[in-house]
Amino acid sequence: MAGALSRDAYLQALGSGLYVKGGSLRREGDDAWAVSVERSIPDIESDRTIRRTDRFVVVTTDRIFQSIGCQKHVSPSGRRCVVFSEEVAEIFEDGTRVARHEFPHGKIVEHGTIGGVSWSPDESQIAYVADNHKPAKTKEWGYDDFLHREDFGEKLEGVVEPCVFVLSLDSCRRASEPPSGMPAFGPSLAYVKFPRGLGITYCANRPLGVQVEGAEFYENASSPRWSRDGRLATIRSDFHTHDGPSFIVVGDWRSEPLFGVSMPTFGYANALRGSTPWMAKFPPLEWLGPGKLLGADDDGALLVHDQAPDNPGTVRLDALELPVGPISRVAVETTTEVLEVEVERGDAFLLRSKNRLQQQQPLVVFVHGGPHSVSRREYYAPWTFLATQGYGVLVVNYRGSIGFGDLNSLPGNIGEIDVCDVVSATRAALDQYPLDPDRVAVVGGSHGGFISAHLVARHPDLYKVAAMRNPVTNLVSMISATDIPDWVHVEGLGVVERTTRVLSSEDDVRELWARSPLTTVARVRAPTLVAVGLKDRRVPPSQGFEYYHALTATKRLLTYPEDDHAIDRPKSSADFWLNTLAWVNTHL
Repeated sequence: MAGALSRDAYLQALGSGLYVKGGSLRREGDDAWAVSVERSIPDIESDRTIRRTDRFVVVTTDRIFQSIGCQKHVSPSGRRCVVFSEEVAEIFEDGTRVARHEFPHGKIVEHGTIGGVSWSPDESQIAYVADNHKPAKTKEWGYDDFLHREDFGEKLEGVVEPCVFVLSLDSCRRASEPPSGMPAFGPSLAYVKFPRGLGITYCANRPLGVQVEGAEFYENASSPRWSRDGRLATIRSDFHTHDGPSFIVVGDWRSEPLFGVSMPTFGYANALRGSTPWMAKFPPLEWLGPGKLLGADDDGALLVHDQAPDNPGTVRLDALELPVGPISRVAVETTTEVLEVEVERGDAFLLRSKNRLQQQQPLVVFVHGGPHSVSRREYYAPWTFLATQGYGVLVVNYRGSIGFGDLNSLPGNIGEIDVCDVVSATRAALDQYPLDPDRVAVVGGSHGGFISAHLVARHPDLYKVAAMRNPVTNLVSMISATDIPDWVHVEGLGVVERTTRVLSSEDDVRELWARSPLTTVARVRAPTLVAVGLKDRRVPPSQGFEYYHALTATKRLLTYPEDDHAIDRPKSSADFWLNTLAWVNTHL
């Protein structure tokens, strides 16, 4: 019965989310707009993420909303759409198929790091990304059948020669040389040129550039977008870590930035990558809380998803709420609240149930990976799930998280200041709120798993239980198998612009080994749950296996055969969080 109740609680938390990933806004008259809201909806039954676009006509004079259907890859006017199948692209106009093309290339690349779809302004062409390499359907056996081909790593396994193709009613042509992607149509076609040899997913520090077809090349630029007056806007990043603050540049890449943000502390930070457009000014608005900018028009109207950790939020056109609701009928009104935790360094907040205000709650400390990423103040179903099951959930952004302290303070110091900040935040939460100091668990993935492993070894009297997914545990062995060996050099040694997969210095080996959680695994007393995605290209599965086999404490191992680094297939994610709750319930 307890298991069934936990599953129901997880489904309620999951079903309460909106899962908005992007959107656009186009004025149709003095008081009307065409609005698109892009959503990525986790569906446990089919074990896939369903991507769809909700489209509305918004007439503000009467506050009338009229849904005009949902369709992927719809043109801005809504009249045309393109449907990609395994080997064929079909263009439809007003519901009638008007063109069909067999692909001259390999598989379509849709992942946002490289992929993307963009309609030309007159809707006569659509740019997309595909692998230029098209394997032959039948051929005789040969010596190259199993030849290794360098791909783009995590989330892009098997993608060898991505490039931009342009589809029209009459033809399908290749518009760029590989490797390239992220197309954006405007007065011309712009796209991003990528380097080879290193993983690119989650890595904003790669030396990218934007090429305008038949025109200039913009160095140190990515994510091209066109303003309505024909200016090209790009993202410029200037850091050696794998993510960090970015700047919007309009025009020549040598121009001064239009503006830059420290992402998590700026209300519109999520708009910087992958959404449209950026060209609006952002005045303070009373109705707008922390959230994500989805779109804007030239007159300053904003399309926003405002949300918080205790509230899935709403999608609004200015102050007007749109009918974009929870994804499931089992969604329930949230019963959680967010409380600030005062810390000396970094940032932390506590999510807890409103129904347990006077009780000493057990605490689950959530530690993000990266390390140069951030836990945003937005709705996340697993946090809500744990909070509704009676746990306080402490979310920590340690120094080196984007927006919280100098990014360069962490490289060469991992396992030190990040661990120190999480311990400090944990003690601060215990001091400031009615939480049980004898019942504290830690949960983290990737670099968050690295921190978690150090926490249970160095502070066994504070952290009594741990759950880790795809944790970094051995920096020495990781460097030869990860798709981003430069990460090990930067974070473990503080050395930039080194990408070798072999350690030639004994000093480097000793330094990396000293920072690895495997060196202190014998001290771990906390019951530890380890989860491994067997298709992880970022943190090799061997990292989790090494740690699990070295553990002498009570332990449990979960393996997900079809999951990569994120373990984000809907069933796998649900399984991990249900196992985490059961593990913490049993051992805390």
